Amino acid sequence: MLRELDRIEEPFTTPANAGPLPQANAVGSFGSIRWGDAVKLMLRVEPSGRIAEASFQAFGGSSAITTSSAAARIVTGKTLDEAAAVTAADIAESAGGLPRHRMYCAVMNYEALQRAIADYRGDKSLAEADSAPACKCLGVGQMLIERTIRFNRLTSLDEVTDYTKAASSCSSCFKQVETLLARVNAEMVEDGLIEPAKAYRPGSSPQRAIDLKPTGAPAPAANIFAAKAAPAHLRAAPKSPPPKPAPVPGAAQVDAPPQGSADHRGDRGDAAASAARRRRFASSSASTATSSMSGCPAIASAVSYPR
Repeated sequence: MLRELDRIEEPFTTPANAGPLPQANAVGSFGSIRWGDAVKLMLRVEPSGRIAEASFQAFGGSSAITTSSAAARIVTGKTLDEAAAVTAADIAESAGGLPRHRMYCAVMNYEALQRAIADYRGDKSLAEADSAPACKCLGVGQMLIERTIRFNRLTSLDEVTDYTKAASSCSSCFKQVETLLARVNAEMVEDGLIEPAKAYRPGSSPQRAIDLKPTGAPAPAANIFAAKAAPAHLRAAPKSPPPKPAPVPGAAQVDAPPQGSADHRGDRGDAAASAARRRRFASSSASTATSSMSGCPAIASAVSYPR
């Protein structure tokens, strides 16, 4: 894996022939953002039919960038007929080799090259043939799958997925791709391209995820914000009661009567007690004042206190 990364590091970080080509008179595109990778191959073809210059613009990972640069490099200087004979295996080899699960990048550039040549010649049959996708999730056409199986001599469903990405998403097209692979392999046996023992037979591959999914109405989704359904790290921590103050040493502890009990006085009892205290204070003050002024008859006779 590390050797593979070292091999594609330079063409990925500093790819040759990258960028737009304003003088291009042949343009071919393949892939999409939904497919995960896309490339636009631009050619400047001379009147003699020789490719004088080639450039690309690509979206994807390191394998997509590296194979796009390799495709633009190997077709430069070739005639259109010579460029049309370039295969996906040739592009992968020019890129330094690709692991099997990245071969779709070489197929992507092969398809873009074929579309660029068809664009220069005014042939629209290639794009129209792939208008109806066999894999609707990723938009992979049936004719693309057939061409890839035949040109690369694929004999298993895993190889078809690695080269085209078909049936790699929801696998709802699994049966259709399986039938297509068996039919094309049978034709390849008749043409002498593969041995009969290597031809794919329907039912020889394990079921894909789509066949193993449960049927029926889905269970209602759980509310992750509910107290019981929330994960432990999302639940609110219970609040603990505030700590009681520590008793002061030597202080007398007085137990106040609870609110609403028989020993607790109401507002009316508090008012009566306050009035009684005021009367006792006034009586005590009058007695003190009388005794202090008893030595002065004029003042004592002038001041009188109500009883």
